Amino acid sequence: MNRQPMDLLDLFRNPGASASKKGARATSRPVREPGSNRREQGPGFGGSGRQRMLAGSAVALLLALSFVAGVGVGRARRGPASPALASPAKQVTRWSLRSRALPRMSIAAGQLDRVAATALATRFPELAGIILVGPAENAKGVVKDRFVLTLEGFTDKAAADAWRQTLAAWEVDGQIPFAGAVPYPKP
Repeated sequence: MNRQPMDLLDLFRNPGASASKKGARATSRPVREPGSNRREQGPGFGGSGRQRMLAGSAVALLLALSFVAGVGVGRARRGPASPALASPAKQVTRWSLRSRALPRMSIAAGQLDRVAATALATRFPELAGIILVGPAENAKGVVKDRFVLTLEGFTDKAAADAWRQTLAAWEVDGQIPFAGAVPYPKP
């Protein structure tokens, strides 16, 4: 027996050479001519198994990179972190002042609600954007012939209280609307 020593690396490196060293052996696969392979005949990617594996790996890598890039672009457009998801929203409390109920008709037979809102905005221009005129309400519902002035949007109770003290002496059509007014929170 004249046998050459062979290790596993030689066997897998060149499998066809090991068979020729041992002599011709019958194999279960028939020998095919080049070009008779069905994959090489039709349209598509031909080539060896190693080339197909490399192409498949490249496609998988491109898909993974495009997913990561898409997620990055989506987060960049939305901002660093969505405040609604990052932490529960902190509710800001605004303070308001409400006048007592005043009659709709003035002494001069005009509409007191318009006169009062205009006089308040003229006398105190810094309040011009927060003056609201609304219907007066009691326990039974809305009172038709009365209205209230509401000042909404004070940042804290101290500011609303300071304005309450300032408006306590303000008079319109012989009435003092904010006498006895108390600041109240409005979320």
